[in-house]
Amino acid sequence: MKMNQEFIVLRRKETGSFLKSFKDRGTLAYGVEYTDTLANVLFMSLEKYEEDKMQFKSMAKMFGCEVVKVKATYELTYPNGSEVQEIKIQPDKLTRNFLRGLFD
Repeated sequence: MKMNQEFIVLRRKETGSFLKSFKDRGTLAYGVEYTDTLANVLFMSLEKYEEDKMQFKSMAKMFGCEVVKVKATYELTYPNGSEVQEIKIQPDKLTRNFLRGLFD
């Protein structure tokens, strides 16, 4: 089974590494950590980026980064190499789960 995902990350202009974490130090200074591994980066959904685009661009500029859109495809397999099948929920189970959610 393949899954696709798109998200926004910050990439450092000087080194190409990605923003992993940042911490406000209580003044006008920040502690920043970068990584070369996309699995460990801070990321934001495209929808949230569109809502807060100006703030995100300002943050990128402050950290010497650029805004990058990542398009990722994941291939899910079991450890033995066989393909993972998508789980299909039966309509009656969806209704039951919905009703349970109302009364929980």
